[in-house]
Amino acid sequence: AVYVADYLVFSILVMAHLLVRPRLYRLVHINNMPDFLAFAAWLPRLLGTPVIHDVHDLMPELFEEKFGAGRRRWIIGLIRAQERWAGRFASAVLTVEERLKDILSERGIPRDKIHVLMNLPDDRIFAARDPLPVKADNAPFVLVYHGTLARRLGLDIAIRAIARARTEVPSIEFRVIGAGEEREALIALRDELGLGDAVSFSKGFVPVQDVPQLIADADVGVVPLRIGSGTDIMLPTKLLEYVTIGIPCIAPKTGTIGRYFDDTMVQFFDAEQVDSLAAAMVSLHRD
Repeated sequence: AVYVADYLVFSILVMAHLLVRPRLYRLVHINNMPDFLAFAAWLPRLLGTPVIHDVHDLMPELFEEKFGAGRRRWIIGLIRAQERWAGRFASAVLTVEERLKDILSERGIPRDKIHVLMNLPDDRIFAARDPLPVKADNAPFVLVYHGTLARRLGLDIAIRAIARARTEVPSIEFRVIGAGEEREALIALRDELGLGDAVSFSKGFVPVQDVPQLIADADVGVVPLRIGSGTDIMLPTKLLEYVTIGIPCIAPKTGTIGRYFDDTMVQFFDAEQVDSLAAAMVSLHRD
């Protein structure tokens, strides 16, 4: 209910702004979520102003991962309908990956109006670093994660893996950089596992331009996704940012990650398996 209210209020404010001065802009670029935000630009669209609908995430998959489906299949049906209508309403649709283009096309958005613009790191912010100097055996082994703290992204799995890997790598450190709804639960898990000296959290949201300096000395980047309908089609930007900087990565072999990376490029682990992730951490420490 909170999400719906937030979406509706913002959509109404945007529509009111565009109704007052419908010819103010030569182009309206709408980013989902929600998809129905595109309809806030109905008057400029009617008057000939092009409207781009930018689909970074698929709302039906994210809803199902976040809230579950169960008896609420009819809600997912409505979410798919507003996704389809928004895509048909817009002058053009952008999305971030070929797989998402296929899905949107299968759901009824004309394929010839869908264009792929990959969500790649900003090279004004993320740049290749010089190789790290060889560390002493007892030097901290630094793992990092930056971004949203949500259950579907698997931070609890990573923290449990740190607890197991620490038996073989006492110097292991894990930095969690970002904010999100799981923050307090993750801090509680850290404390429950006695990892106060091994797992640290940023004070909250960190602007993207500040991230490179916080991960510059990292030995490994961790992308501990759970596998679901939404995460399986993600190509995580954080993974591409680690690759751009030159930080070795641990990630699950999802459908999309597996299309772009093989096991010579990243260290794969079995998704949602704490022991597998811990073993990957230890393996990279030894190498």
